[in-house]
Amino acid sequence: MKKMQGLSLSALTALTLGLTAAPMAGFADDVNFDKSTDPTTQTKLSSQTDKQAQGQTHIYFEGADADTGGLSLLNAPSFDFDNDAAKHTVRNAIREWQASSAENNQIQVSNYVKNSKGYIVTAQASDLTKKDGSKLPVASLTLNTQDGDTVNGNQILGNKQAKDILLKTDQVALGKENSYGTLSVKNSEARMKVTQDNFKPGTYRGTITYTLSEGQDLNPAD
Repeated sequence: MKKMQGLSLSALTALTLGLTAAPMAGFADDVNFDKSTDPTTQTKLSSQTDKQAQGQTHIYFEGADADTGGLSLLNAPSFDFDNDAAKHTVRNAIREWQASSAENNQIQVSNYVKNSKGYIVTAQASDLTKKDGSKLPVASLTLNTQDGDTVNGNQILGNKQAKDILLKTDQVALGKENSYGTLSVKNSEARMKVTQDNFKPGTYRGTITYTLSEGQDLNPAD
C-alpha cells in the first residue's frame, strides 16, 4: 500500500497540492590542474597521461519499471477553489464551487507487477480550516475522474460517478489486469458544497490523501 499526502485544498482564495515523484539528474566535473611555473611540473603536464581526466555523472529515477517490477503512485491532482462566478453557484441556500486539475497533474500510476491482478487508488479529504482553527462548513467534497487513454491495450479507469470523499475513503481510479505500464486518468474534477454563509473570510486549506494498493474494483456495481 502506497500513500501520497500533501494536497493542499484552499477555498475562497487558493488551494494547492504538493506531490512529486519525478526523475532527478545532475552532472559534476571535478578536474584539478597544477598551474605552477616549475619547469618539471610544466613538462609533466604536457605528457599524454596528464591530458586526460575523469568527471562524474549521476542520474536517479524513482518508480517502477519493467525490469525491477513494482507498483508506484507517481502523481495525484490538486484543486484550487476560487470565487470566479463561472465556478461558483448558489442554489437553495447551498453554495457550490467546482475546480479541475491541470492536464499534467492527474492520478498517475506505474505498474510492472508480474502477473498483476490490478490495483485501486482511493482518496480521502480532510476538513478545510484557517490558521486560527476556524473550519469551513463543508457539506460534501466530491471527486470525479475520467478514464485515461488506452496505451498499447492498457488503460487506467476513473470512477463511474462522482464520489464524496470528505472525511471518508472511496475509490477514484482503477487498474484492471490489462493496466500495465505508466498510465494516467484523463481528467479530475472536484466539487465542494457549503451550506452556511456565516463563516469567516480568508483562506481555508486541507489535504487529500491518495492511497494506491493492489486489488480489485471496490464498486463493481456502479
